[in-house]
Amino acid sequence: MFYFQFLPGSTDRNTADTQLLGTPVSAQYIRILPLEYSGQVGLRFEVLGCTPDCEQNSCFPLHLGWMHFNDKCFLFKGKKNDIKANWTYARSWCKDQGGELAVIDNQSENDMELPTWIGLSDILVENQYAWSDGVSPVLYTNWNGKEPNNAGGTEHCVSIPHSVLVSGKWNDDACHKKHSFLRPGLCRRGGPAGKS
Repeated sequence: MFYFQFLPGSTDRNTADTQLLGTPVSAQYIRILPLEYSGQVGLRFEVLGCTPDCEQNSCFPLHLGWMHFNDKCFLFKGKKNDIKANWTYARSWCKDQGGELAVIDNQSENDMELPTWIGLSDILVENQYAWSDGVSPVLYTNWNGKEPNNAGGTEHCVSIPHSVLVSGKWNDDACHKKHSFLRPGLCRRGGPAGKS
């Protein structure tokens, strides 16, 4: 949903005119264009944004890479190995995009074949895995054989490695390791917690 509102300007060029939008809009971009109308000079403000109800119910803004999949929004941005980062940085990056590290609720989401960090960890309580959004239940797992194993006592974050030998199976890994993460499915938002 996009919001439009006409705001009349001042006809006195020495008096500033303040106008407020009737509904708050989260602006992604604002474009200001000079224009002339009926012999008067003015400015046109174009706001690419979304009203609060739109933000909650869509993958806006789609042009930044968010897309629908299974009634959820996933961020599809970047190429393989664009950025390598640890789990904490990857989570922070997703939050900056308005999402969270991906919550994988079912096999079809897991099958996106993404070598990446996901939002699952046992950082808070050893061997009790929880999603980083703090609300989604763990409905699905796809652990590799003998995982999670907390090798060396330092593996608390979950990645999905992809190679000739292992594809789509989860591994508990050291959170400080740097993995590629600008890949489809890394960040997620929307969809009721635990909805698959």
